[in-house]
Amino acid sequence: MGSHIIKAAVWGWLIVLLGVLLSAMIFHIFYLPEEIIPWVSGFFCYLASFVCGFCAVGDARKKRIFSGFWAGIVFAAGYLAVTLMFQGRARLVSMLILLLVSTLSGFIRTSQQFSKIKRNNIRKGITRL
Repeated sequence: MGSHIIKAAVWGWLIVLLGVLLSAMIFHIFYLPEEIIPWVSGFFCYLASFVCGFCAVGDARKKRIFSGFWAGIVFAAGYLAVTLMFQGRARLVSMLILLLVSTLSGFIRTSQQFSKIKRNNIRKGITRL
């Protein structure tokens, strides 16, 4: 497994950590109801998974199409470990959504990079005429 995948997963975990700290501070300052805590934590987890897949593809040298998926697996494994440690149970649906989000962000980044290469090749072809 490449170091770019582990680095992307670490970025994802850092986003979750910062999101938890930020949301705890906001909940403390504004006295928000506890019913929205799962929504806020879910938002930060899915955002981190998206960033994780996006970063993994950007740093990959080859096999970019699967980098987002593998980074999602590493991120989800860490998420599973922390969830089991603090809650004692894990949700399979949440894990699958995390994998899906990181894979889709990897596909988005891959398609952006390929379209950029295609545009550059078209420009080079036009300048040759």
